[in-house]
Formats: sequence, C-alpha cells, structure tokens
Amino acid sequence: MKTIRWLALVILAAGLASLTACHRQKPPSPAIHAAVNISMSVNHGLYSDALNGLQALAGNPRLTAPQRTAVDALTDALNQLVAKAAAVAAAPKTP
Repeated sequence: MKTIRWLALVILAAGLASLTACHRQKPPSPAIHAAVNISMSVNHGLYSDALNGLQALAGNPRLTAPQRTAVDALTDALNQLVAKAAAVAAAPKTP
C-alpha cells in the first residue's frame, strides 16, 4: 500500500514538474491545484476523492500525451488499491 502511495507521489511530482517547467511568471494552473489535491487525498486515504480529481484532470485538454499516460497509470493503480481494500474489508475476520 505504501508502494502505491509512493508511486502516486512520484507520478504527481513528475507531472507537476512538467507543468511548471516554464520560466514565465504566471499564476499556477488549475491542473497544479488538482494534482496537489489528488496527492493530499491519496496521503489521507481518501481514494474516492483522488479518483474524482484524476477524472477531472484527465478531462483537461491541455494535458500532453506523457501527462495523460501518467494520469491513466495512477488511476489504474488507485482502482487496484480500492479493489484490494474492498476485498480486505469484505473478508471474514477471524478471532
């Protein structure tokens, strides 16, 4: 589970770095705010919020192909994490 969180943070950091690589001074884009919110949601275990944020970010027409690939990979990883968490929660508990 920590591996997924670490992977999510690395992917988001790479996305943020590519979004902020421009040297012009301008206010941060909504995509940067979305990436930070997604990262915070993953860190706090709010996976549904993170998935909603990723869906919104995936709909951004300004994403490049590598950024879109990173968003898709992170979405898949979070979906797998949610499925594992649901399986663990549904498993019978032994005393």
